Amino acid sequence: MPMRLNNKWMTHHGTLVKCTLAGAVLLLLLFTFCKRCTQMGGPAAEEVYVPAADKGFVMKANQLLAHLVSQGDADHPGIKPHSITELQQRYPALEFALPYGGDAVEGARAADIRLVGVKADSIRNTDDRRFYYNSDIPTLLERQRSQLGERIFRIKFASTDHLAIDRIEVSPAMFKLALKKDPWEGDVVAADNALFPTTNHCFLTWGKSVVPVRQSGKGHIATGGGHEKVVTLDEKTHTLTMRDGSPLNYYQLYKAFQADTTTICLRMPGKAETAIYINYLDSCRVRVRPVGCYCQPYDQAGPLHPIAPLSSAMIGQTYPLDGVMKLVLSTKKGSGKLCELMLTRDNPMLQLSTLVHSNQGRMRYNIPATLTDCFTQQVMRGLNSTLRNTIYKDTVSLTLDPLLSMEMERELARYARKLRNNDNYYADDQWELSLTVLDMATGAVVALPYYRSSDEGLDEELALSRKNPALTRRYVGSAFKPLAALTAVLTKPSLTDLSTIGDYGLMEDKGGKRKAIFYGHETTAWSEKDKVASFWKGCPSMATFLARSDDVYPVALVAKALNYGESGSPFKFAKHEVYLESNNSFTWAGSRFVTTLDHLFTIPSMKEYLVHDSLQMGSYTWSQLGLPGDATLGMDNVSPDPTLFAYENFNAPGATMQRELATWTLGQGTNEWNCLKLAEAWARMLTKRKVTATFVTPRQKPPFKDLSEGYDDGAWNSLLESLLKAQANSPTLLTPMQRAVNDLNKQEHIADTLLLFSKTGTPENYPRVEWKSVTGGPRWLDIGLYCMALMPKSAYQQVRKGGPASGLMCVVRVTRIVSNKHKHLTAKGNNNDNGIQSSDARDFFAKNPALLTKFYHLTKPYLQAPKANSKEGKDTKKKKK
Repeated sequence: MPMRLNNKWMTHHGTLVKCTLAGAVLLLLLFTFCKRCTQMGGPAAEEVYVPAADKGFVMKANQLLAHLVSQGDADHPGIKPHSITELQQRYPALEFALPYGGDAVEGARAADIRLVGVKADSIRNTDDRRFYYNSDIPTLLERQRSQLGERIFRIKFASTDHLAIDRIEVSPAMFKLALKKDPWEGDVVAADNALFPTTNHCFLTWGKSVVPVRQSGKGHIATGGGHEKVVTLDEKTHTLTMRDGSPLNYYQLYKAFQADTTTICLRMPGKAETAIYINYLDSCRVRVRPVGCYCQPYDQAGPLHPIAPLSSAMIGQTYPLDGVMKLVLSTKKGSGKLCELMLTRDNPMLQLSTLVHSNQGRMRYNIPATLTDCFTQQVMRGLNSTLRNTIYKDTVSLTLDPLLSMEMERELARYARKLRNNDNYYADDQWELSLTVLDMATGAVVALPYYRSSDEGLDEELALSRKNPALTRRYVGSAFKPLAALTAVLTKPSLTDLSTIGDYGLMEDKGGKRKAIFYGHETTAWSEKDKVASFWKGCPSMATFLARSDDVYPVALVAKALNYGESGSPFKFAKHEVYLESNNSFTWAGSRFVTTLDHLFTIPSMKEYLVHDSLQMGSYTWSQLGLPGDATLGMDNVSPDPTLFAYENFNAPGATMQRELATWTLGQGTNEWNCLKLAEAWARMLTKRKVTATFVTPRQKPPFKDLSEGYDDGAWNSLLESLLKAQANSPTLLTPMQRAVNDLNKQEHIADTLLLFSKTGTPENYPRVEWKSVTGGPRWLDIGLYCMALMPKSAYQQVRKGGPASGLMCVVRVTRIVSNKHKHLTAKGNNNDNGIQSSDARDFFAKNPALLTKFYHLTKPYLQAPKANSKEGKDTKKKKK
């Protein structure tokens, strides 16, 4: 009966029920759709799209790593690691590696340690094991193992005298996705270039290409006689190319403009009679002459009309250019559109990114690879990764000049091909070349291009994920000697007149080891090769030492600066050795020499390395962004590795002058720099200002601290004068570049003569048997280095008086990575392979006068001396009085 009643009820009311249910479903769908609309482009679910240390994958991964660390602490508490091997004994479930291989960590290398493996069999917790096998951790570990320059896992060590891990975490920046509303409302712009200033150029754009058009002057039209530059449209790549189909060569365009080219001729492919000629008459007028086609200009208000009728259509029509103009080309008026071109008075090459609004939120489109170098693209990737999940509304003004960077990147690749074709080297060698360009007046990183042979053929995304070799830390060799010499003479000004003639002498070999007399004491000699035996006869002056790159004189300088032979000396003499010791009256960290060293170059101590977060090292170059803590994690691959300056190792039992102090003074051992920090240190030496390298243009010129306050200014000037003199008296090392700069001064009629300050360095090459393994495996490093500064003569004169400075600091580093099967080569080995020399880095400029001229044209604004009557100059003059 109840069933019949229900059926009867449903028969009468079924339609109503169905309508009600359909309405409810419709309302639910409408509500969901409306809710989605209100959140379109808005924040996504935080636990899904914005991983944090206490949510989602990152939380579980960090928990797993924490369990494995605590497991090792509990099972092996007695092991106090000082090496990779001991670290893995302490934490057997984890596997570690150093970027350049090796085992010894010595505390100061803690920031370099990478987590590259997890032994799954050692995971005791069932939930941890299940998570590990079903997560991306194995993939991330494999990526870390193959790319040790990248830091995927953060390792922080406890403040102890050994490698006790405080925690290991996955970098959350690896997983921040751009699926939530992008609160970054700013933009990224680059530094202006010297070739095409907006004051006298407009810019033609099509697709991903930009062509500068030089201002021709009122009413001036050049026709024929080579006064036009032809570019063509490549419809396949949607880019503009040179007449022969090659990519746009901006330096060729610049030289054409210098030769009075006033017309850009744009030709259509396969249509010999179809072209358009463009002249930029002045800041508000452009002349257009189509041939074989029709052109209609537009601005934001609509079609443009000629300013005034012309007597002859042969010279084209003149239109007003106010900001942006669109040129629509057609086969004939009203039909057959060929393409659309844009003319703008603003340089599009300076706009590295643009926000495009759509119904899906915001997307950021970056400058194409055809308009800049790989490093600038890496910077854009890092900024997008860092800022897209950060409330950041300011425009980021980069110091990088994309045009200079791109041109120098091409030159590095060309030079690498030349080196690779040298018969002395091997077909399986890999090459890394880099050029660091720093503005000494502001600390701005003007360019940081590089070339890496192993990137050839790689997927673009993979290639761009690898760190710029200029930012990796390696030995610098003799390029450190002037910095050590400056520290020594400021510690003891009398050392500016140091002569070591008569204080040295080589002794006969004893037991296969060459001995020497060093200031009256028998020592184990360094610089032991026959060809440098003359170094032990002494040097008469600082300038001679710098010109010859003597390996003994700088050790004498440092030894004297460390109170050699006086009360409180760290030296203890024994048979055949000079030992280094700290005592009650002397400590390395508290010595005037080390204090001066830190004052000049801001070097972190070993304790700072130990407790520092490995992903935060080197972020000072991005400090102008004002981002807190973890917000800069995405910038790690475009930040410099920390400088290693572990002078604390001199305190180790058994440390000797020959093994620790001499190698350190010669830019080896525990003395390692990235190229950017080295350029910064040289800039400080040459300007007497605390120049700080930065990738972001400061809102106002930084008031750099005067480093000479409290020190002997005469001693500093004496060191600079010795370095300047050395350039002309070093035929095998420095003079080849000096001649090239002299030729440049004459060729370009430079009134304010450019002075050269430079030093070569051969950090690692075969004859020195200074091999350093890469990734602990089958390849070895072989490096040549060259530091070069160009400074106007008047600027140098101002520096000597304590005034402002200007000029460019450059570091060229050539790295050859050699297969392990060639490890036992000597200078007399197969192929007569003598390794890369410092001259190979120097000759990038020294033996290429056309490149040096090109570099000068690309960097003219940085090579102008500051005005002598500037406020800083007046204040300094008053202070010196």
